Amino acid sequence: MLTREESRTLGLESKAKQGLTWGQVGEAIGRSPVYAAMLVYGYGQATAAEVKGLLKALSLPEEAEPVLMRTPHRTPAQPCRRPITSRCGCARPRKLPPGIAEPAVVHSTRPA
Repeated sequence: MLTREESRTLGLESKAKQGLTWGQVGEAIGRSPVYAAMLVYGYGQATAAEVKGLLKALSLPEEAEPVLMRTPHRTPAQPCRRPITSRCGCARPRKLPPGIAEPAVVHSTRPA
């Protein structure tokens, strides 16, 4: 079974050898050039129809099919721990009305 890196390398080499553009690869799968590049680079999960188009257009081996259909693994960045008011540029009121708590710290995956 191929790894994601091997599948990416085979796809990019095949695209270069055949002289294809991302637009042509995108047309082969019925998607945009950016979407086609995302799938070949391994940043997205392809459907069965998209995989068939990629295998045919890029002359990839059948072993690449499960790799292209697998969900990519992404490691989240350090979570942001700044209050939302400091990230959105809002001025924080000096005194909050009665019954209103301090704004909570937002935990997101957006980098600081």
